[in-house]
Amino acid sequence: MQEIADTSNIQEVEETGVIMTEHVLKTWMTQFQDIVDCRKTFEVRKNDRDFKVGDTLLLCEWNPLIEMFTGRQCKVEVRYCGSIPGYPDAIGMSISRPLCRG
Repeated sequence: MQEIADTSNIQEVEETGVIMTEHVLKTWMTQFQDIVDCRKTFEVRKNDRDFKVGDTLLLCEWNPLIEMFTGRQCKVEVRYCGSIPGYPDAIGMSISRPLCRG
């Protein structure tokens, strides 16, 4: 098992001048595997990172029993963002199939 030092945001500017962000996120093992297997096509998160369509999520598999990262990672792209009625601090995101699997 390994630790991942930084779970912050990395911003990149594309040729269009639009800032795209890669968000590094801790993801529990069950949900991680469902995303890798293309069974889970959405993410619900606290909207504390200004998620936007076109951003990339670098999902880092987390084992909550031993409180460590497993070393597996997966990238997905945010395809749609929407608010969740009754949960003003949350955001629902439709995500792409994994762009890479690890």
